[in-house]
Amino acid sequence: MLAVLVAAGAVLGRTAAGRARLSHVFQRLPLTAAASRKLAVARLAGALDIFIASGLDADTAMEAAEGMVDHTGLHAAITAARGQMAQGSGLATAVHDQKLFEPLYARMLLSGERSGKTEQVLARLTSLFTQDADDELDRVVDMVEPAISAFLTVAVGITLLSVMLPLIGILGTVG
Repeated sequence: MLAVLVAAGAVLGRTAAGRARLSHVFQRLPLTAAASRKLAVARLAGALDIFIASGLDADTAMEAAEGMVDHTGLHAAITAARGQMAQGSGLATAVHDQKLFEPLYARMLLSGERSGKTEQVLARLTSLFTQDADDELDRVVDMVEPAISAFLTVAVGITLLSVMLPLIGILGTVG
């Protein structure tokens, strides 16, 4: 069953629509939901950093960054933040109010925007979010790895038993 799931994931991963489906599944699974969100937040922060550093205004940067994020929940919050920005709020205020980033990081962005250092703060936040996402992925792998090892141990044990028991039966009737 595990092999079928892995094969199905490999087949789905070959197309854009399949990758979107896999991403949607990973967003819903309790084991991978947090990692999926952190990866999406890191992608959002990186996109905002690049767009603002290249000279785009905050509204255009948020619009362009929205297209780069495929996380369903985060996408809805980005849309709400863009609406808030269209009504006159700044980037950092919209990010804080829509809870796109964790409160501490959103306050860092607010402080950076007020001091005129938005680009530097976004660059720092991008590196922090990327590190958080990497740590979360490592945590998921560390949780899955023992389960796979246990599965393989049981599978090898069952295979050995299925070979050895008939052999013992044959040797018992011969001897």
